[in-house]
Amino acid sequence: MEADKGVVVTAIVEGSPADLTNLKAGDVILEVNGIAISRTADLVKATATPSRMWRITLQRGGRTLSAMLPG
Repeated sequence: MEADKGVVVTAIVEGSPADLTNLKAGDVILEVNGIAISRTADLVKATATPSRMWRITLQRGGRTLSAMLPG
């Protein structure tokens, strides 16, 4: 899957917070805690500081969704 913006999730580790909140391979992460994600480096930077909760905006199957992940 290709995306014009955002970062495509390629795999989810079983039992991880991402797995437990139902993120799926193929989801496209567009925003983390209000920070726009255009490339992998943006995602790394946005998640470098620990957070109790991550607010994620993503695209799945042409729909834009929001999810909350524990930090």
